Amino acid sequence: MSKDTVIIKLNDDLNKVKELFLDNRIHHLLVVEKDQLYGFISDRDFLRAISPRLDTLAERPRDRATLNKKAHQIMTRKVITLSKTVSVDEAVGVFCQHNISSIAIVDANNKPVGIVSWRDILRVINSYRGKLSVDKGKVLSQALPIIARANQSFSLVASCRKVLSSALSRSELFDKILTLLVEKGGYPFVWIASPRNDKDKTVLPLAQAGEASGFLNGATHHWGNDVFGMGPVGMAIKTRETAVLRNIQNHADYKPWRDKAIEHGYHSTASIPCKFGNKLLCVLNAFSTKPSSFANKEIGVLEAVASDIAHAIHGMRMAKDKKTAETRLRSTYLQTVEAMALTIEARDPITTGHQKRVAKLALKIAEKLDWSEERKLGLYLGGLIHDIGKISVPVEILTRDGSLNGAETEVVKSHCQHGKDIVSGIDFPWPIAEIIYQHHERLDGSGYPRGLLDREIIPEARIIAVCDVIEAMSSPRMYRPRRSLQSALTEIKEGSGKLYDTSVVNACIETFNDETFDWNDVELDQKPGYVKIAESESSS
Repeated sequence: MSKDTVIIKLNDDLNKVKELFLDNRIHHLLVVEKDQLYGFISDRDFLRAISPRLDTLAERPRDRATLNKKAHQIMTRKVITLSKTVSVDEAVGVFCQHNISSIAIVDANNKPVGIVSWRDILRVINSYRGKLSVDKGKVLSQALPIIARANQSFSLVASCRKVLSSALSRSELFDKILTLLVEKGGYPFVWIASPRNDKDKTVLPLAQAGEASGFLNGATHHWGNDVFGMGPVGMAIKTRETAVLRNIQNHADYKPWRDKAIEHGYHSTASIPCKFGNKLLCVLNAFSTKPSSFANKEIGVLEAVASDIAHAIHGMRMAKDKKTAETRLRSTYLQTVEAMALTIEARDPITTGHQKRVAKLALKIAEKLDWSEERKLGLYLGGLIHDIGKISVPVEILTRDGSLNGAETEVVKSHCQHGKDIVSGIDFPWPIAEIIYQHHERLDGSGYPRGLLDREIIPEARIIAVCDVIEAMSSPRMYRPRRSLQSALTEIKEGSGKLYDTSVVNACIETFNDETFDWNDVELDQKPGYVKIAESESSS
């Protein structure tokens, strides 16, 4: 737990702090004066609350004092500390009890020596898979609340994204998403605010949900510089950044609304701007009855929901007919899937670009098989995330430079089931989950995880299976050198009709005989036609 940590002083120049984050590629800095720990600052906090304003100081030097004060507040927040000799199970207990993202590690003299995040803890737990002792089992059981919250967060975001494809109006969109935040997110009260550009800079409520239906009655919110504009709603509008108050009952900026908050038992609140590009469309506001709520992980989920709201509103404003709306929705699917693909590649840099190359080759094969544009898009998206289940496989196994034992091989094989489970919560109009589930099946039943035979395997999975083999064999891996493309093509040709679909194999060979196909140029626009139309429309 006492991994290398960079330490700064409370009054260090903010430009120096920015350089430390960039140069060291770290996520946290400890704030220390004379061996005394004052707090810490994360790269997320710095980039969200400090960096944008820091870049404008040359034009507005009078803002330096305000920015330094903001940085001081962030750096001196209460920080939980643990001895560097603490056991993993004790650390997990502290994470669960306080619902925090990071803990500072100190030595016997209470001198700061490092910092550990909840991701670090989960990696440790992951390494115990398949060989849990009694104590490690205790660790895993204590970590379950963290894992459950992560699963709940994914389910909440997936459910909100379903609304994007079903809501026909802005009011319906707001009602459904706010209801989900109350019922699935557990927030007692949520509402959406709209800033007005009138002389009073008023803020109007557009929708609300939860138990406190009268909370907004008579409440005044502005986004000006008076007392009614200094709360989280006004600050989120003015700064275009998330504003959080984790103790609203004692915070001076919440004084105008404090009595109502106490009446309803609220302790924390967050206001998240819903932005499309640089344009602010509205503000999502959530309340909690628990003090010190809205930690970084929770804010990340709410920001994802706010981003979806902004994209949905923008889509509704821009869509002129049903076809345009469907085109933009598919473009959103593409962006979402590409973002999911990046999370997998970040865990295994050796295979960077694998999924995108598989998707591109699959698309070329589908073109030669005369598939429709609609079907090709589903195939392309499935190819982009066919290995998403590997996010559940320990990094130590993924990056092993030698052979795997039987148990480790089974862990790797489980990525098909895990991948299917991950995307099952998203209502794709294509068989994405089955593509992921079946891409290691073979015609003779020798594949996994279900040993499907011939026509039991969907056509999309047949194409991805061939593309996956070609790309994997012709690319280097930690445990073997690259094989030639010709060797890979010979492999699938020999398995044609037995392991692989003959029409797919023939189309694949024909693709590589086509001199216009560039295997390594993954940035070429080979996406289905109407995706390109959507991109050109949005830029016009």
